[in-house]
Amino acid sequence: MSSTLPGIVFDLDQTLLDSSALAYLRDNRDWGALGRRLGEVVPFTPAAGGVAPESVPTALYDAGVPVGVLTRSPRWYAEQLIRRFGIRHTALITGSDRYLPKPEPDALVGIARLMGVEAREIVFVGDDAVDHEAASAVQAMAVGVNWAASPMPGWTRFWPDLAVADPDLLLDLGNNLAALGDLVLAGVRARWHWGTLLRPARDVFCCGRYFQTTDIERHRGHPLTALTLRAKNEQAAAEEVGRLMAHAAEAEHWRQNPPTMVVSIPPDPDAEWDRFAPVRPLVAQAFGAIDGAGMLTMNGGVANYKTMSHDARATANRGRFSASTQVSGRRVLVLDDVWTSGATSEACAQALRDAGASKVEVLALSLTQEPRAEFCPECQVYRLCHKTGRRGPFISCTDWRGCGYSRDL
Repeated sequence: MSSTLPGIVFDLDQTLLDSSALAYLRDNRDWGALGRRLGEVVPFTPAAGGVAPESVPTALYDAGVPVGVLTRSPRWYAEQLIRRFGIRHTALITGSDRYLPKPEPDALVGIARLMGVEAREIVFVGDDAVDHEAASAVQAMAVGVNWAASPMPGWTRFWPDLAVADPDLLLDLGNNLAALGDLVLAGVRARWHWGTLLRPARDVFCCGRYFQTTDIERHRGHPLTALTLRAKNEQAAAEEVGRLMAHAAEAEHWRQNPPTMVVSIPPDPDAEWDRFAPVRPLVAQAFGAIDGAGMLTMNGGVANYKTMSHDARATANRGRFSASTQVSGRRVLVLDDVWTSGATSEACAQALRDAGASKVEVLALSLTQEPRAEFCPECQVYRLCHKTGRRGPFISCTDWRGCGYSRDL
């Protein structure tokens, strides 16, 4: 058990307890109805022989680790649930305590102070991207929990340092649980689990994160980001990428049904060099698959492609790629360097499916991350966040009830 942790802080809703039945009431601050239906908050069902999420704080507390609970829900709500489920803790901060809401780090700094530790020393465990962003703002470790073990679209723009789908791992946090790319470049052997590869979408896997130059603090000195950039033009760096991505063959996901052919995002027709040429054979060898060189081709380039939105890219990609019929009946793995919106890799996957591939998956070196959210242009106090409503995803002010600003994605 991780008794050496300086301190650990847990989000409450959808992290320790399943309050999904009351999400609408909490979002709309309907406290009266929330109080009447508090019995609908239930524990998550642990895997056979595993620990339940709500038992983790108590186990760490009993081991001598300072434990905090941080929630935007009101204090009466949090205290009743904590008491009912016997969650032992050192400190509690709630939405009643007048801190700026996440992703602002104010509450995280406040609870660290109550716990007697520095904010940058704690581990912050949460289910939402705003939790990860708040942790990043104070240079604390962000652990994202996903008990459903499925893609988390809301995480795509701000992925945690560590993603877990097994509550047991929270009792044994260690360096060998991080993303594959970070571990390989640090010379550490991966301890494989659900979060070793990032999963931003169905059938898409990434070895780690890519931080943009505008994300100054995280971009500077990040080994995987540096390698991603060098590999676009350097043979030796591309070979290093191939060796790194080859480790993905060790993942449990592919042990039973590995790909039978490995292809890659094709270069522009007028490109002088295919940056995947050194990568593809190394990955194919690791999987025991065929190197599908030339099986996927690009029919033409698109001007200003990188500045386009996802929808514009999807439109531009129609008919842009072609696949050989030699992929028919095969399980194909498509290699990409940076997965941003997914429009290019999805267009390639569709071309492969049209040519008869039985299964298509994508393995990317890195997942593009956005810098911290911008301040709301209306109130200039709170930051913007991604939300999903009845009409789909949108962006709004974190204080959406008080400010009201929102815009479509």
